[in-house]
Amino acid sequence: MNQLTQRTLFSKKEFTLGSTGVHVVSHSLRENLEYTVRYEDLGFDLVKRREKTALVPAILLSLFFFLEAYLLVDSIYHQQRPAEIIMWALSAAFFGVVAGMAFFQNNKDTVYLTGGAKVLEFSRHKPSTEAVETFIYHVHAQIRAFYKRKYGVIDPNLPQDVLWERFKWLQEIGVITQEELEDLYMQLQINDLLS
Repeated sequence: MNQLTQRTLFSKKEFTLGSTGVHVVSHSLRENLEYTVRYEDLGFDLVKRREKTALVPAILLSLFFFLEAYLLVDSIYHQQRPAEIIMWALSAAFFGVVAGMAFFQNNKDTVYLTGGAKVLEFSRHKPSTEAVETFIYHVHAQIRAFYKRKYGVIDPNLPQDVLWERFKWLQEIGVITQEELEDLYMQLQINDLLS
């Protein structure tokens, strides 16, 4: 999975895995934003956050909707002027839409990919939890591959102790396993004997 698209009511965010980083394109009513976060600026830590918005305003808006709907029915029943009927219908529709939006946007679940210099923010359930988790798994795989290509090779120009510290650092941050660390250590020893 090299791309993830997340849509909300008035915005859209697209994440695309590239060779050097995650390309993000965000469109909303207020702004269009496009940027790339390099793999070396990302980390492996996940922070999951659930923001609970106020439920009281949603309930109050629903009460206004029911009041407006009652006034609409009452004005139709008592054969009020058409202008009043239209006013109550429009206000009931307005409060109904706003109350519906308040109830459906009640909780905001967010996943932050952090641990580096930059943070990526994902909506946890858009398009689905499985799709977001799969995309994050692929981002982690790309980060590991990037670090292995950049720091997981034996550079003959660097001293052995610098290379060993670099390999231990890769193992500490979870890029390579203990077995891969031992293999790199053996390669270092062999190169040291050959040189």
